[in-house]
Amino acid sequence: MDSNKIFNEGSFISKSVRLNLNFLVHVLNETKSSSQKCFVMTIHDLGSNHTQFEKLINSSVMDGIRKHIVWLSVSLPGQEPEAETLKIKKYPSLVELGEELLCILDDLKIQRIICMGVGVGANISAYFAIKNPNRCLGLVILEPICSSAGFFDSFRYKLTSRKSRKYSNDKELFIQMDQSVECLFCENQNARNVQLFAESFFNRSSLNSQLADLRVDTLIMVGKLSPLYTETKKFYKILQEINRKSLQRLVNTPFLEIDNCQDILNECPHRISVNLLYFLQGIGLLSTVSLHKSPLSPLKSLNSLSTTINHFNSI
Repeated sequence: MDSNKIFNEGSFISKSVRLNLNFLVHVLNETKSSSQKCFVMTIHDLGSNHTQFEKLINSSVMDGIRKHIVWLSVSLPGQEPEAETLKIKKYPSLVELGEELLCILDDLKIQRIICMGVGVGANISAYFAIKNPNRCLGLVILEPICSSAGFFDSFRYKLTSRKSRKYSNDKELFIQMDQSVECLFCENQNARNVQLFAESFFNRSSLNSQLADLRVDTLIMVGKLSPLYTETKKFYKILQEINRKSLQRLVNTPFLEIDNCQDILNECPHRISVNLLYFLQGIGLLSTVSLHKSPLSPLKSLNSLSTTINHFNSI
């Protein structure tokens, strides 16, 4: 397959032979004149699709690095707008979805990539990195959920529909533990397919037990008002403890928590852009790139990552 041709076409379908399901991949490539570039693959949350990262990617604060990144925004099987109802009884597990993201890289002949996910997509991205360490340069995750489904037995897991926020602040997506789905999804989403995905999420195993196998640098981000703040902080502390016990791992895990923020992806694109660039430069990418008119100075941004600085200095 001619990857240069595909990168100019907007969207394409990547088929997983193992799952017999398709990933829809939307490509944004503004790197034509850039001598430095890298690939970032984004994985959306439950109740969303590849459009979830559009606000961040197209934000003016991303102007400085957008010309150096080929963005591959993935819609998981059956989650794309106007999707046909999947002819399956059981949706793939989060582990299987993470493993099979490899077919996208193989189709495009990409050797290594940065994987970026939010919510359930953060878990899937982590599994991609764990199962395919030689194909993942780094991991960027927002609001990961490291506990098993039992953690949510006492309350509803709440997701806010990104599209619905445009029309009403009180429109929320509730998915109950009895696996019934009462929700407002992204516009034009297939309700049955979302329900299958939700059932897979609620039948997940704990990510905690596999974090020792995570061998790539991982940037972790969350807003302090997020309902998943505690889960995200737990994820970070587990990785820190693993690093403490195995210093030879040499895996960096910078952690960014933002005050007065609930939905980091939509509320704080400027903070994400600054710290994403520093993370990429820290793993040897985009070394000469700078952000134009950055709302944060490098010093201020790095001060917000005090735990990161301490961790880097300890290695």
